[in-house]
Amino acid sequence: MAWPYATELGLVRQRHQQGELISHREIIGLLGPRHLDAIDLFFRQLRESFACPVQVRDHDGFRTVIFGYWMHYLSAVFGIREHGGMASSPYYNQAFAFVEKYLGGYHAALAAERNAIAGREGGMIGVLDAVTEALIKDHTQLYMRSVLFDLINPSDYDRRLRLAEELLAQYGPALFAGEALLPAWAIAANLEEFITAFVQQLHAIRRHWRQ
Repeated sequence: MAWPYATELGLVRQRHQQGELISHREIIGLLGPRHLDAIDLFFRQLRESFACPVQVRDHDGFRTVIFGYWMHYLSAVFGIREHGGMASSPYYNQAFAFVEKYLGGYHAALAAERNAIAGREGGMIGVLDAVTEALIKDHTQLYMRSVLFDLINPSDYDRRLRLAEELLAQYGPALFAGEALLPAWAIAANLEEFITAFVQQLHAIRRHWRQ
């Protein structure tokens, strides 16, 4: 599996660092469906390449699978390979902190463990599917922040305003024809937050609508 956004964004970032002005259309293009679909695909392939039991025997079995999947993720994304035991690993606590955070807290993680042992609500497979969705969300947000903060100077209001105008011109007539929309200056004032929310919402709709 090839890490999806280390190449094209990296090349654009290099051009930006060399003094080239990246167009507003190209920045919006970097946030388009092709790039977000690549992140989705990467993590779905990551999930499918990990053998997961339907049920686990007990608490230790649950933690063994979670830790194994976390190391599978770290290896694929960051090239980290753990050769020691689970209990002595520096990534042990990291794995369960992430799972607890993205499953909805300590009690939600306990409920997930009970389901994995009993085989309810998708069992262990359902737990890893939920973790995978959390990884997709986390890395999608990371990618969008990389695009926006690496290519747009926070103090460059004129550029932020023009990007907001481009966004309105490209999506406004198609999605909200005839409706009164926010002015570009209002979007520019909170550009990163607005674009991040918009792109995530649009991508979620595409995932539900497409075959």
